[in-house]
Amino acid sequence: MPQVNKRRKMSILVALATMMTVLVLPSGPAIALTITVDCDGGDSLQAAIDLSLPGDDITVSGTCSENLLIDGAHTLLTITGDGIGSTILDGTMTDTVIDITPGRNVTIEDLTITGGAAFLLSPSGVDFGGGIRSGAILTLNDVEVTANAADTSGGGIWNGGDLTVNGGFIVNNSALFDGGGLFSNGTAIFDGAAEIGGVGTGNSAGQHGGGIYNNGTLTLQNDSHAFDNTAGDSGGGIYNTAGTLTLDSASVNGNTAAVGGGGVYNISGSTLDMADSSVAFNTAGAGGGILNADPTTTAFIGDSFVTSNDAINPIGTGGGGI
Repeated sequence: MPQVNKRRKMSILVALATMMTVLVLPSGPAIALTITVDCDGGDSLQAAIDLSLPGDDITVSGTCSENLLIDGAHTLLTITGDGIGSTILDGTMTDTVIDITPGRNVTIEDLTITGGAAFLLSPSGVDFGGGIRSGAILTLNDVEVTANAADTSGGGIWNGGDLTVNGGFIVNNSALFDGGGLFSNGTAIFDGAAEIGGVGTGNSAGQHGGGIYNNGTLTLQNDSHAFDNTAGDSGGGIYNTAGTLTLDSASVNGNTAAVGGGGVYNISGSTLDMADSSVAFNTAGAGGGILNADPTTTAFIGDSFVTSNDAINPIGTGGGGI
């Protein structure tokens, strides 16, 4: 009998050890989860972001009055709202609405980003990127970025990574210096009828790039528009400096610059490649449509319209169209 008891005890110990081994063995990649956030019901979107794992989806509803940070382990994340104007991420004019650090891959869709303020006196102490500040891979699908501001650059968005904008609106943002709608020294692609500015809702910059300031690689394609933006100096629609700008079935229309390049200001070795597009109804002191500012810049224009632009400089430097 004692030997039988010993055998039973040994069998139990072996079984327990086997179970424990199974429990601690790696089980492969974690399964992506969908996390639901109701900001009107008191949920915190930042808390959901902090709890998320790579590949998770966060669906959010209501108005979230938070200043959000996406960093650390959040390498792959999707945030989806109920639609523009229905789901609102509001920075309450206290700091940037969403700050995304390099190394992340984030998709944001179907919501509005507003009330961002990038000021030196804000809690983060960073004065660029009012609505979004991103050094990451960022995709915006049908997102509205509106009524954000920055002390220096990137009133709506500051991009130092890879930005893709599919549809949506970047409107009514402002920067005291450069890039009212967008400041980009990375790669930025606007697709699917994305709009930078609009009638009465254009972006503004105190100096350069009312709509967009580009110091990297910028593409507007597939019926995307930069419209009714304003620059206090140059590049009402787009200011392209040491960058590459491609307009492919796009338009830069109805923009204004006090000095040069109402539609596009091209300078410092930049390249403009324009096909099946229009630069029209823009106004500036010189180069109402396009100002190719120095001998190092290049513009290729094919099957496009540069029409109905106006140069109003009283000393006659001219270039109504180009």
